[in-house]
Amino acid sequence: MFQRKRVPVLGILPLALAMIASVVLTNASLAFSSIQFYQVARVLTTPCVALLEYIVLGKKITIRASLTLIPVCVGVGIVSYFDTGAKASSTSRATSPLGVFFAFISLFATATYSVWIKKYHQTTGCESAQLLLNQAPMSVLVMLYIIPFSDDVTVWKTVSASTWSIILLSGVLACLLHISQFNIINRASPIASTVVGHAKTCLIIAIGWVYSGKALADGSMVGIVLAVGGIIAYSYVTAP
Repeated sequence: MFQRKRVPVLGILPLALAMIASVVLTNASLAFSSIQFYQVARVLTTPCVALLEYIVLGKKITIRASLTLIPVCVGVGIVSYFDTGAKASSTSRATSPLGVFFAFISLFATATYSVWIKKYHQTTGCESAQLLLNQAPMSVLVMLYIIPFSDDVTVWKTVSASTWSIILLSGVLACLLHISQFNIINRASPIASTVVGHAKTCLIIAIGWVYSGKALADGSMVGIVLAVGGIIAYSYVTAP
């Protein structure tokens, strides 16, 4: 049966700040990027997590696993090159240098958050739900101070009921996503959490391509194949 376990406020604050940085910077990246670049750039979270796991937790990966991450990095670089040079269409925006900047900064924040979840599980002895119950309220309180400086709060008055319902649904899905992320990291590893969404990555890229109306011959397709293929190869190499 679930039992609440309290973690000191100052102890949980770094994890809450890492989560906020991950969410805010990721959304900022999406605001200035195409769907394809945004999703492919997220693939770089895996090598970032691998590096931080080595630094923070002292965990190493094999040479074979390291080699599979090379096409991932090359693929994201190719997508960045072609997507920043593309013109925006009526249904999609082109990726700007600012979008690329936010994307790479958000990768570090997301990787830090993933690794810290594993570390907090070990240091606090909390289960996934217990840790999330401590971190989520702190994240909300801090965000309440950030929102007035980062968004135009006056537009809330003109938001329709249907839009509010979508926002509410998005919040529920985000909650379920966090619960699943905490469980995956606790029972497996931070890297496992980053590679478990391969099907989602492929699906989002495909939908984004159809939605944007770009031709499949676009040069960034090569980068997408390299990046996603590298991550799938990484999953195969690191499978128990």
